[in-house]
Amino acid sequence: MKISLIIVFYILLSFTKSSDLLDSKGIWKKVGEFIDNGIMDFDKNYFIFDLKDYANLYHDNEKRYAFTQKQKYLYDTYGINNYLFIVDDFDIDKETILTLTKNLQNYIQTDYGISMSKSIILFIAIDRRKTRIEMGSNLNDYISDEYASKIIESMADYMRSADYYNAFTKALNEIEYYYNTGRSGGGSSSKSSGGSSSFSTILIVILIILLLCAAIVYRCLTRGCVISGGGGSYVSYSEPTYHSHHNHGGFHHSGGGYHKSGGNHKSGGSHKTGGSHKTGGGHSGGKSRGGGHSGGATGGW
Repeated sequence: MKISLIIVFYILLSFTKSSDLLDSKGIWKKVGEFIDNGIMDFDKNYFIFDLKDYANLYHDNEKRYAFTQKQKYLYDTYGINNYLFIVDDFDIDKETILTLTKNLQNYIQTDYGISMSKSIILFIAIDRRKTRIEMGSNLNDYISDEYASKIIESMADYMRSADYYNAFTKALNEIEYYYNTGRSGGGSSSKSSGGSSSFSTILIVILIILLLCAAIVYRCLTRGCVISGGGGSYVSYSEPTYHSHHNHGGFHHSGGGYHKSGGNHKSGGSHKTGGSHKTGGGHSGGKSRGGGHSGGATGGW
């Protein structure tokens, strides 16, 4: 059985010449061929697509099992859908690496009917020496773009020495580490205590000034301010008017009211906005249902 799978793999490989650059659609078609022919283990929530078996995961059962167990752990423990794509190169004349990974993200979502909001795609182009991490919007709340860059950097030494298996294993471990760091509210960088102290002092001074200004304004609004001028003095009052806002279930106070100096002028009323703004359109890989901002990083070695 194993020998027959190896034969099928090399037959498919023979149809993928290094000069035949693939775009996202071509890569996704190859994924289907590998699944149909039993070359790659498949789960819709995590898988490895290695076009030319650079990491020897298809032919080394022990390595493949260890790696897929780690992928399974990320999904079972944290709910992170994770996918690894390794190709020799891609058709940059058709798609940038950013567009390509977003298209792959949408293909997975559309074809398998799953949300990609908490997903991560690790895409590697060996000949181009490029790596891209693409994350769904919910995962990007925990793994920042800066953290994604650090994950790529952690792989660089392994990639330079063509130790692809350990590079990819390192990436999965770092994904877990930075996810937990982001979830616990850990910062991405630290500053010296001196610089932090100076900044805090300035911030406190600014806050005190703002509070004093707010107190003066509040007193004028509620009790009136005696304003002296060349022609005598007068008392200025202000009553709030209320504006109803569509998205905030409450009222917003705004300056308005009346000015008292020998006569009354009163403005009031309500202001309401409503409706929705929706954009849409076709996409070769489907439409994103995760919503929000998706992020990631691109690097090399």
